[in-house]
Amino acid sequence: MQNKRRTLGIITCNFSTKNKKPSFVEERFFKDLTSLGKKHNIEIFIFHPNKVFFAKNKALGFKFVNGSWKESLEKLPNFIYDRCHYKSLNHFQKYHKNILKIRSHPFIKFLSKPLNGKLKTTEILKLNNKLQNFLIPTLEYKNTAEVLNFLKKNNNKIILKPNNLSHGRGIIYVENSKDNTFILNIRTKENLKASLTFNNKESFFKWLLSFIKNTKYIMQPYLELHTRNNKEPFDVRVLLQKTSKENWQLTGKAIRLGQKDSITSNLHGGGKALNFENFLKENFTAQEINTIAEKINTLITNVPKHLEQNHGQLCELGIDIGIDTKANVFLLEINSKPGRSIFLELDDYKTYLKSVKCPLLYLKSLL
Repeated sequence: MQNKRRTLGIITCNFSTKNKKPSFVEERFFKDLTSLGKKHNIEIFIFHPNKVFFAKNKALGFKFVNGSWKESLEKLPNFIYDRCHYKSLNHFQKYHKNILKIRSHPFIKFLSKPLNGKLKTTEILKLNNKLQNFLIPTLEYKNTAEVLNFLKKNNNKIILKPNNLSHGRGIIYVENSKDNTFILNIRTKENLKASLTFNNKESFFKWLLSFIKNTKYIMQPYLELHTRNNKEPFDVRVLLQKTSKENWQLTGKAIRLGQKDSITSNLHGGGKALNFENFLKENFTAQEINTIAEKINTLITNVPKHLEQNHGQLCELGIDIGIDTKANVFLLEINSKPGRSIFLELDDYKTYLKSVKCPLLYLKSLL
């Protein structure tokens, strides 16, 4: 690679500007990356994928200097950390062409190759015998007739999820009651809660088609992934990160507890963070906790290496794990662009700083 510079470029499409002053969704993270980067002689440059001037090999972006963001025109960095989070298919399409163009640049290396959606990731994980028992049966949604068939095969309760969206946006819980009424709990694309009831399949299908539109969806059976007493939805968020080309580490894990009437536990959807060990002690027996810990360890040990072997280079993974009322463990979702705000919610600043430092250590190993 030519002219290697100790600069880490971050592409993000989640910010706004006013009077050349940006407001980033992950502003705290970017500032802390900048601060820690100085200690490792790494400069942080943040830019928008649509503000790249390929003919000049430069990008217009921002650096955090002396307590404020300064706009700067910089040479495209040799190493890039992708922090683009997409709210919809249209949002994704606005930037995808330019990101592909950046990825194809001969002297640019991305820290990680983003995963290709829930369906593709599930297909990859099925190849590993040690992971198969943790996977939830998953089908691609193709038409409304398949929804009815899937309901009949799964006790008339299913979940529909967008294949590529995260943070719980667009999730639909469907229950078909005995009188053929369709009861829905949903998270809108803006991550707001809503409940709907349809008295016949025709009205339900009409709504479903208008809600999904051209977004790719998957179907899964509904699982009892909630507390036994209060029926609050919860899951385990595990953050795994690389500190070198080969070494994966467990940075931290925590519980995300959702509201009682919610179908998700995401912090973006109103959930709260809880200490992992304390939560298990309050909700499961000692024997159950040992079994849960063993199963989570199996996932931690096998998921990252298997994904890299069958998908491509990764830098970090956020793994969401479900535990049902019988203490069975399920792999819910894997995010190749995980956040770390859950540790700030827990006031676990040590783990948070560790999570910020890891991409810098990984970059140094690549250099």
